[in-house]
Amino acid sequence: MHPFPRLPRPVVLAMVSLLCLACTACGSLRVRPPIPKQDTDPLTLSQTRVMATRHDAGIAGVRGWGDVLSPDLQHSITTSTQQYQEWHRNQGLPLPREIDILALSGGGPDGAFGAGVLCGWTDIGTRPEFRVVTGVSTGALSAPFVFLGSDYDAELRELYTTLKTKDILFLKGIYRIIFGDSVTDNTPLQRILEQRVNADMLKAIAREHQRGRRLFIATTNLDAQRNVVWDMGAIAASGHPKALELFHKVLLASSAIPVAFPPQYIPVQRDGVFYDEMHVDGGVISQFIVYDGYLNPRRMAEELGQIDAYEAVDKRVHILVNNKIGPVGEPVKPRLAPIASRAISTLIKSQAKGALAYAYLLAKRDDMHMRFLAIPEEFEAQAAEPFDPVAMKKTFELGYEIGKAQTGWQQLPPGYEH
Repeated sequence: MHPFPRLPRPVVLAMVSLLCLACTACGSLRVRPPIPKQDTDPLTLSQTRVMATRHDAGIAGVRGWGDVLSPDLQHSITTSTQQYQEWHRNQGLPLPREIDILALSGGGPDGAFGAGVLCGWTDIGTRPEFRVVTGVSTGALSAPFVFLGSDYDAELRELYTTLKTKDILFLKGIYRIIFGDSVTDNTPLQRILEQRVNADMLKAIAREHQRGRRLFIATTNLDAQRNVVWDMGAIAASGHPKALELFHKVLLASSAIPVAFPPQYIPVQRDGVFYDEMHVDGGVISQFIVYDGYLNPRRMAEELGQIDAYEAVDKRVHILVNNKIGPVGEPVKPRLAPIASRAISTLIKSQAKGALAYAYLLAKRDDMHMRFLAIPEEFEAQAAEPFDPVAMKKTFELGYEIGKAQTGWQQLPPGYEH
């Protein structure tokens, strides 16, 4: 999750100290075998097998680079169209005249906002079944629950209104900070994921995937400096014995703020040689993903000979931004911690604006209607700690009321005019 706007002073100071000490540190607690040269060809990534060992071939075809057309993800969407049509035929149901895509952004504890919006939307009875759900950072953690629908609203509410900082992370000792890969340890969060996102949930996600729906999560491959988009339903449906472990790794990676949280090291095999990839917060590249460069739905429809059907369907993109995106003026103390926190908060806002502009252009290209919700600038929820259940509950309740009223949706990115 993205706690940067409210990082406690000791954590920020430790992060700054770590960066200073990095130049003089003489050793590391971890030795890793990274891929020596990053290949930009999408087919190379497609052929790289994930979670592979000398006794296990691993999993392939479940991800793609986020910035170029991905053959695996494009094929997944093509297959999803066929699966969705077949499922409705078998059920004797007409095909829906709408396609709804939901993108969930980063925002750390402010992920309570998006959770509240969705629960309120459920309670007025107009929340659609999303054909595609995408998530980044805190949005990645909530995405599996959102993907499975309103039956999981109670869990979503509980996760975003009851957890405390100690349930998510703890500060490491100074030696582990200096010679390790992060300031905090997120083992508590990992335990929560292992309890909540369990084998039964994986089966439910696999069933929805086979019905033609898609769940995509973004991480950042730090070695490659590129976004990776994971087809989580394909992982769930793979039947591989390490599918659940990989599912957890991707969720943890997408929420792993560099330096603050430990990266996830994902084992891979390429050309018979074993390496690992370092994956961190998807928000390093973008605060959310819609479908970006890795998919081209219009081209897919043309290749299937279904462009008329594509154009006849109402395609809607809904983006929940778990942050404020407008400037909020307030004095900054001339100290390391408040300066670092304020600078990162400003960067996140700027990044969100750029992502909204990009999503808008893609939506226009592909004849889709985009709209987004962000936390109102005037809203305040003072937090006593990074993950404060009192503040998160207040943020959830704000989202819930907005979700019930369905107000505040904006059609144009900041700065755009009709």
